[in-house]
Amino acid sequence: MEEYEQPPGVPLSDLKVSDFVAIETCLEQHTQIFVARITRIFGANRQLEVNAYQVPTSQRYGPWNRRTWEVRTDKSDVLTHIVVPDTELLCKVELIEGALTEESLERLAHLGVNVGQMPHRDKAIPSRVL
Repeated sequence: MEEYEQPPGVPLSDLKVSDFVAIETCLEQHTQIFVARITRIFGANRQLEVNAYQVPTSQRYGPWNRRTWEVRTDKSDVLTHIVVPDTELLCKVELIEGALTEESLERLAHLGVNVGQMPHRDKAIPSRVL
């Protein structure tokens, strides 16, 4: 049996449906960090099905701890369901009134995510610089 590298975040066995997580994935053109809500867990395949969230245009100002996240939809208002491998999972996060908690931001910072700098008008957190 082949050994595999442990992803930086939480093991899939510690997650459940409806948990919020931070994922580093490519939606559209750039790899970014999105908040996502778990809808299914495929433990044998080491994958998660999630609804991706993003910061709506009207909330793209101020620090990350005040920006609210809303479920991402396409032009027809269909929820964005995606399947991501556990290697794109960074950590479990919590939202209070739609915004990331300080504890969640600290977890992300510990993983090398620059959440302390004043963000631009981004819909998601910029990718880690490794």
